[in-house]
Amino acid sequence: MEKNLIIFIGKQNNNQKVEIKSKPSFFDALQLSTQSPHTTGDIPYQSIPFYKKAIIPIQINNSNIQISYHRHRHSLQIVKEDIDLTEKEVFELLNHFAIKEDNKVSFLAVFPNSKRRLKGARKASIRAESRELKEEER
Repeated sequence: MEKNLIIFIGKQNNNQKVEIKSKPSFFDALQLSTQSPHTTGDIPYQSIPFYKKAIIPIQINNSNIQISYHRHRHSLQIVKEDIDLTEKEVFELLNHFAIKEDNKVSFLAVFPNSKRRLKGARKASIRAESRELKEEER
């Protein structure tokens, strides 16, 4: 079994192009950290081994993309048909891959904006009590 892999959910065509089906989740990362992507049953994990460098041609959303991974620099380079990609497009592409190095699995997840309550937004609670004073207490 290879120790260093780029993993995705999809299929690899005969012409060495990759077709992506879905994004890996936290559950996928847990599962892949304990077992090989080839031993999982229902989910079609595909893996591409890499040593020092990997160049992967990808077909996603009807676009031809090439991803280069440099292990020693810990960097991914994404090129889309000689067009500059926006930051949002790069994050969207990276969300489709997991990288396994030994027994560690890394993947990029973008969490939606959550509703946050400001600290000062909470109203202070006031406790009040009243009673009539008797003649003796006055």
